[in-house]
Amino acid sequence: MGKKDLSWEKPLSRCSGSRAFAPLWIAVTIVLMAGCGRKTVEMQPAVISGNSMGAALAGEHRQADCPRCRYHLVFDAAQRPGSGMVICPMCGDDSIAWSQTEPSGGTRCWMDTERRAPARWDVIGCVAPEGTPGGSGTSDRAREGNSNQQKLLVKRVAGLPGEQVSFRDGDLYVDDRICRKSLYDQQKVWLPVFDMRFVGGPEKLRGRLAVVEEAGRVEGWDFSESLIRFSPGVKPDAAGWSTVEYRHEPGFPRAPRFELPNLVLDEYSYNQGISSAMHPVFDLAIEMTVAADPDAEFGFRFLFPGSRIISADFLVGETGRSVVVRENELVLVERPVAWDGDWVGLTVSVIDAQVCVAVNGTVVFSMPCDPFQPDLEVGELPQRQLLLRARGGGMKIADFRIWRDAYLAWDHDFDAPAEADRKVSIPAGCYFLLGDNLPVSRDSRHWNPGPVPADHVLGQVFREK
Repeated sequence: MGKKDLSWEKPLSRCSGSRAFAPLWIAVTIVLMAGCGRKTVEMQPAVISGNSMGAALAGEHRQADCPRCRYHLVFDAAQRPGSGMVICPMCGDDSIAWSQTEPSGGTRCWMDTERRAPARWDVIGCVAPEGTPGGSGTSDRAREGNSNQQKLLVKRVAGLPGEQVSFRDGDLYVDDRICRKSLYDQQKVWLPVFDMRFVGGPEKLRGRLAVVEEAGRVEGWDFSESLIRFSPGVKPDAAGWSTVEYRHEPGFPRAPRFELPNLVLDEYSYNQGISSAMHPVFDLAIEMTVAADPDAEFGFRFLFPGSRIISADFLVGETGRSVVVRENELVLVERPVAWDGDWVGLTVSVIDAQVCVAVNGTVVFSMPCDPFQPDLEVGELPQRQLLLRARGGGMKIADFRIWRDAYLAWDHDFDAPAEADRKVSIPAGCYFLLGDNLPVSRDSRHWNPGPVPADHVLGQVFREK
């Protein structure tokens, strides 16, 4: 009989972005075998209790499956909507009663307490800075009556020792230069915008991915529960393309200035009970799997304020495949790509003023472009934000998803005083930390002083798999 796994029968630390206590003496040791050597790594189990890292690392929360589209909703248990109803972020269904949702405990994690310098975008556990409510050295530890207990925080590393950080138009700037994330790091903080599997049926999908009507043109697109099909031989537009536009249909209230139907905002479905103004988000990514006939050409157009367009088009030929990236009509790069088999997974992101293209999870190229300067006057915002287009041979698309980047700001109330010129210098041996749930997180943006000393960092945090 095999040995019983007792690792989760030990008491679990309580880690939070807001308020929690953890017995630091609780730890397990995992021995990793590497060839003939042995490496001992100290791993401490923990449970998330706050809301600053939701929904990826959710504290005490509630959950439900949307009755219309079956999307699994996760939302903060402490934020009950005033209406008593929960809104699905995918299809907008608002028939889910809060009282009928299921309560659930915090996410279980491991904290690797091996001492090493954190990298940017790592999730780390740390002791709360001095002066933080409930932090080390405050009365909260005394009230607990246990000298082994102190408040732990779980945050993401955004700034490193010796840097100067600021936020502009939702992006992180380091030493006055935009900080561009790798595609791998982008995926750590992506937030879902659209998933064709969770829209509520073909008719709803047709409404969200709407064929652009043009005079004399015949539709070449067909939508089913699991596939989007493009048929060759249809009458295209003047440039030869047949086009579908993504129409964003958020279910959450938004500021009147942002009632344009296609505008993606920095909405957090995890915060069901919060009503606040939000910011337009233009940093988007697309994932899909596609099977294309020879001579098919398909691609995406990302539209920005000021009539700026970034496009990525794939050409499937008899002897090879290639991708062309353009800014408006200027070719930025043209490169051959390769994949085996009929179906291929493609990722295209235009985030942090760079274009990334990946084939079957492998980055083909990542190319910087000039940072965008969005004009937030409604009249200057694009009426369409994302287009899918095709011509030539037929193709089939499955698992079409849209993600957005986290929108970084000093304050997520749009009507708060502008702080575009605010900068924070990080002392040597300190880190600037953020919570993933930016509208509610209390982090280095709010603490005084904001950066956290390195000796407060306890280790890197990983979600239990």
